[in-house]
Parts: sequence; structure tokens; C-alpha cells
Amino acid sequence: MKELFSQREETLSTAIGGGVAIPHIIYDRATAQQLYIFRLRKPLDFNALDNRPVEIVFALVAASVQPAIVHLQTLAKIGLMLKKESFLHDLLLSADADEIFEVVKKYD
Repeated sequence: MKELFSQREETLSTAIGGGVAIPHIIYDRATAQQLYIFRLRKPLDFNALDNRPVEIVFALVAASVQPAIVHLQTLAKIGLMLKKESFLHDLLLSADADEIFEVVKKYD
């Protein structure tokens, strides 16, 4: 799966600016869509248009057996949540996975 994410980044950066990246792939072995959220301790250069290093990664793994609309709806939902500055702010203040999960539930 790591290779698929690397290939995706080589095609075009998934950094959307503001310290956020949303890498997304379709994985043949996945049976359901999966979303992983990472708050990076050390920001990474994702070659973002705003040149800001990435601190938050939303890694989306889509199952090839699901309709593409499910994948697109999830990307759209993430985008809507990120329009709220407080969402990103709260994610950056999260201390662990449980807090990240609570932030996502709060804004969902």
C-alpha cells in the first residue's frame, strides 16, 4: 500500500495547503473504505502550492469494489470540515488518537 501512496504523490501532490494533505488511493485488497488521520510531530514537505509543510494527513484508502461516488463523498466531507478553521486548530491541539477521533466526531 505504501507504494500506491508514493505513486500517487509522484503524480501530483495531495497537499491542499494550510498544512494539510489528503493522499487517496484505490486499493484492490481493501473491502471497505478506510480513513486514517495523522497529526505529524515533525511536519513534512509535500510540495504544497503554499510551500507550507504538512502537519495533518488524511489518508483515504478506497476499496475497488465500492462505487467511486463513496470515495468522492468522503473527500468532499473532509473538504467541508476543513473550511472551518476551528476544526484544523482543534486537530493540531489533539494530544493523541482518542482526541483526534473526538474532534472529528464534533465536526462531523
